[in-house]
Amino acid sequence: MSINVPFQFDLMVFPKMHQNLLNLYSKPPENKENDSSSSEAQQILHLPTINGKYLLFTPFTGPRKRFTATTPGYYYKCMGDVSLIRRTCEENGLREHKSEWRILWGNKNMRSNVYTGLARWQKINHFPRSFEITKKDCLFKNIAKMQALHGIDQFGFIPETYVLPNETYALEQQMLEDPGVMWIIKPSAKSQGKGIYLTNKPAELPSGQSYVACRYIDNPLLINELKFDLRIYVAVTSLDPLRIYIYKEGLVRFATEKYRRGQIDNRFVHLTNYSVNKFSPNFVSVDQDGQGHKWTLTALREYFKSHNQDFSLIWSKIKDIVVKTIISNESKNYASMKMFVPYRQNCFELLGFDILIDDSYTPWLLEVNLSPSLNTDSPLDLRIKGKLIADLFNLVGIPAKQKNAKKSKPVRKPAWNSSTISANTQFELSQEEIYVLKETNNELQRLGDFERIFPSELSFVYMPYFEEERTMNLLVCGELDKAKRQPTRSAEKAFLGNVYRQRLKPLTRERKNKPNSAAYLNQAERYLRQQVFRPSMLNPI
Repeated sequence: MSINVPFQFDLMVFPKMHQNLLNLYSKPPENKENDSSSSEAQQILHLPTINGKYLLFTPFTGPRKRFTATTPGYYYKCMGDVSLIRRTCEENGLREHKSEWRILWGNKNMRSNVYTGLARWQKINHFPRSFEITKKDCLFKNIAKMQALHGIDQFGFIPETYVLPNETYALEQQMLEDPGVMWIIKPSAKSQGKGIYLTNKPAELPSGQSYVACRYIDNPLLINELKFDLRIYVAVTSLDPLRIYIYKEGLVRFATEKYRRGQIDNRFVHLTNYSVNKFSPNFVSVDQDGQGHKWTLTALREYFKSHNQDFSLIWSKIKDIVVKTIISNESKNYASMKMFVPYRQNCFELLGFDILIDDSYTPWLLEVNLSPSLNTDSPLDLRIKGKLIADLFNLVGIPAKQKNAKKSKPVRKPAWNSSTISANTQFELSQEEIYVLKETNNELQRLGDFERIFPSELSFVYMPYFEEERTMNLLVCGELDKAKRQPTRSAEKAFLGNVYRQRLKPLTRERKNKPNSAAYLNQAERYLRQQVFRPSMLNPI
């Protein structure tokens, strides 16, 4: 039985009419043959919940025997098979539609023509050119650029890396000089552990294909003699100003065989990808957190606490890695967004950061995922990811229909602008700047389990890493009246001391994976030879 509501206005504004419609349209038709009266076949009118200007989402917690009727004007669109997104939207009263959608979710980068025709109230889950930090070769090039500009002490959180095939000869020479070092070879644009292998032999390097070769971290921190990594979820709700949020909950993914430095052909020893280890005969999936081969971050924190270790310092380092990684690509994202996106608030991003912790409790960035897996193969996955998506939609703010709202028309050029700081900066806030401040503050009221890490009280530490000073960034950081001020050496040193130089107690081992200065300088020089960025940027004024 299908239900069609012949009204196209917001029923939540008229509660009495809303109730009458519920009573009218929820009644089963009379004298209808073959009409099931069971509760499973009943369809009800399910309207979105509205909280002020935005829709309010609740997590999808599992299959429900409910069929949603057509809702008055709230739609979504999925490009790809993302069942959790569909179920979350359906359970919150949205229906799928090809054009009149408020949320567009895709698993891949969007073409530029998708952005240019957006209305003000439409949201897309990708910024233009987000692949610049999610493709492994592009990620390394961005970080190598920042190492050359700001030093390896600030951006030494990725292993030494070679981009193949361009740097195959340099890697071969490195292998011959130090044959005891193992390298992990990864395809530049694949995920889920596909095509990954370990080697220290030049003859086994791929030829003519896009790969990256990273120095293998052979001293990972182990739990129950198993290697593990962390899946950290990060949301970017705006590029201008830049606003970054980290999700307090995440996943801990374990290898399924005990770690040994040999056995390089055994993927179940060295790889922690769930898509790989779920096929292992040793894989254990249990509903109880802290057991089996997949935990939550909460369980990991409890494990650290029970072993008299402080996870908060590691978490601070991870947040630092996230902010610096996103800033490394900020200028490219900003330029593309300003070229194609009509409105400042049209785009958001959910990223998956894969972090490995070594036995000196140092986190390393392995890769960044553009569309982190939202599969819900276990109750633990559903509990974490279901709430993640609901909190993400609430944080982003999916606009509700407003009474007497004028229909916005697509614009040829972006309806927003953010110039860099000039000598004639005026300190009177414009209407747009006031709106941005309100928008930034309002997001704090919709955090859920997200935590904002930029802007924050430590924003001044990250301002030198931007290629350009933007008005909105300085505004939300509380720095507009001090646009030309740089952080003092003592303040920066104090912050970096807290983040990098404190040691977890008790600790008896020295950090084995300390970045090799010569190696990192060599890779910075290799990057400069490719002329990916201007050499004059090495000496900024």
